[in-house]
Amino acid sequence: MNVIKQIVKTLLKPFGYGLLVMVRICGPLNVHFSTRILVSAHLLRSGNPGHPNKEAFENVLNNFGGVPLNIVETGTSAWGADSTRLWDEYVKNSGGRVRSVDLRPDPSIQLSGKLSKNTELSIGDSVKFLQSLYDNKESVDLIYLDSYDVDWENPEPAELHGEAEFKIAMELVRVGGIILIDDTPTPGAASRVGIRMSDAVLGGAPSIRGKGAKALQLVEANPNFSILYHDYAVAIRRNH
Repeated sequence: MNVIKQIVKTLLKPFGYGLLVMVRICGPLNVHFSTRILVSAHLLRSGNPGHPNKEAFENVLNNFGGVPLNIVETGTSAWGADSTRLWDEYVKNSGGRVRSVDLRPDPSIQLSGKLSKNTELSIGDSVKFLQSLYDNKESVDLIYLDSYDVDWENPEPAELHGEAEFKIAMELVRVGGIILIDDTPTPGAASRVGIRMSDAVLGGAPSIRGKGAKALQLVEANPNFSILYHDYAVAIRRNH
């Protein structure tokens, strides 16, 4: 299976790079068009054209209209959605900077030499990392929370970690900015990607579990934030 996947990725890469050239040409003319191409090209190049977060990435980036972005990511990604390289490609085209943190050194090693000078990788605890940015009075446009892998038979540890991150992110993101949280599927999205949770986990009824589950509870109680998009990932906008 790994051999087949590698062959597919190799075949798709030229199409992905070709589309990225189109982004640079079309970007000033049509932001929506170029953002869709950027995301599609990235996922093609990564060998994941049907990734469940494709629409989330498009929606979030379209929301900013192609302006330079200050992006912060927890959970550096060198595989799967390969999101760190997506954010890097965006700021290479539109300006801005990316900072990404992961507790493991592996993603940084994997991405060594593959990112632009606009992207900085750190190794450490994501909650402490976010807190340091807040302590330095940073204002961030887009925060992508994707650390701490979810065990779908016991999602609470990931949910508690996500809650700790989100509480800081709420203060860190600027008004009009977005917090995107991965692995927080609606019941329909969970079914579509093959996630099966027991009644003990779900409480006997369809419910939202995953990294952003407790963040959604905080949003319900806070009129300064609203849900912009929700499928496999959830995007939350700061309104005030």
